[in-house]
Amino acid sequence: MCAFAPGMLSHANAHLNFAVQFLIPWIVFWTLRLREEGRSLKNGTALGLLVVWQMFIGAEILTYTALATALFVIVWALLRRRLAAPLVRPFLRGLGVALLVSGVLLAYPIWVQFRGQYSYAGLGDKVVGFANDLLSFAAAPTTYSGPYPPWALNIAEQNAQFGLGMMVLGVVLALWLRRSDVVAAAVVVGVVFAALSLGRQILVGGSPSGIPGPWALVGKLPVLDHIPSSRLSLVCIPVLGLLVAAAIERLQHRRGWQKVAGTIAIVVALLPWVPLSKPVEQRAAAPAFFTSGDWEDHLRRGATVVPVPVPSPQDIDAYRWQVAVDFDIVLPGGYFLYPGDDGTGHWGAAARPTETLLLQVQQGVPVAITEQDRANARTDLAHWQADAVVLPVTEVRAPQLAEALTALLGQRPTRIDDVLYWGMAPDGLP
Repeated sequence: MCAFAPGMLSHANAHLNFAVQFLIPWIVFWTLRLREEGRSLKNGTALGLLVVWQMFIGAEILTYTALATALFVIVWALLRRRLAAPLVRPFLRGLGVALLVSGVLLAYPIWVQFRGQYSYAGLGDKVVGFANDLLSFAAAPTTYSGPYPPWALNIAEQNAQFGLGMMVLGVVLALWLRRSDVVAAAVVVGVVFAALSLGRQILVGGSPSGIPGPWALVGKLPVLDHIPSSRLSLVCIPVLGLLVAAAIERLQHRRGWQKVAGTIAIVVALLPWVPLSKPVEQRAAAPAFFTSGDWEDHLRRGATVVPVPVPSPQDIDAYRWQVAVDFDIVLPGGYFLYPGDDGTGHWGAAARPTETLLLQVQQGVPVAITEQDRANARTDLAHWQADAVVLPVTEVRAPQLAEALTALLGQRPTRIDDVLYWGMAPDGLP
């Protein structure tokens, strides 16, 4: 249920660091084992090493796991104070060992992350609106069916699309199993993280409600300012899984209509989660200039190729050219977080003037090439350390782009296979 939850499969469409979570159950398991008397060194070391491993798979998922597990432990300890009291000391000793082990091994990587050359101070305004709509929790997961509603973030960020049936079932099971301290603590975790995922202002049906969300209180704290609040609702997946597992276990001891009705209710609520075939689109193949190996007759290994249009976080198809040649060429730009002028994280490098001009041509905007545009092109090509400019003949408005590039570069291209090719001189100029 948890492995094939809507949030997991939607992220698997784009974010492999979210789909690869095989360490998370073990991190939770060893965290709970910290309470064992006389095993602080063993348990703490195991947890610390797992944390280090997960840090290099996905720091964001590790953060959610740490916050959720900490809240669970605290709530459970408050609910079972007598039972928890003698466990506090061994737990804290084991936790200290885990922090020491992971802290020593991760000190430098964490310094690079938050204080290194390319570090940034949070995600700024880009992340403010990246929150779950209140209605999205009852929306059906659209990874499997139908167009997603207008308030859904995108096809890869279905963080809260659990479906109305699952939401109703979750509430019913939480009430039915409320006497279990484990269930009660898990439900608190689920409710808190669901509320935090609503962001700084609660949205209802795509419209701002004017009601501040809980994230407004904590979203600017260090580390948390690097987190898109919408993804916090992913914590609800294991919480719902725990509720269903506990309910199935209890139903084994019931007979008659209660067992049948409970089983049917669980099956019906889970039906929308059953993974079916996912909608796909056929992408255009990488240019034959690269897939055939002909590029090696014109470019050295490690050469910088400027695709047209220049790739950006909105258009990353050209990066498949690198895959086709086993990363033997370099492309400008990229899809990554980079510190902007305001110190916060921005997706991709800032657009160069030539990149902006060519994008206008691709969009059908009439452009008259000026001497300033030509000067900008020379500066940008030098900045990119370009060895060649390549335009696939199948690109949208390829003739207009070729005309603009010819005016910018002062030379006509060479047709090679299915691309138009402008080679650069050793000084980086056409």
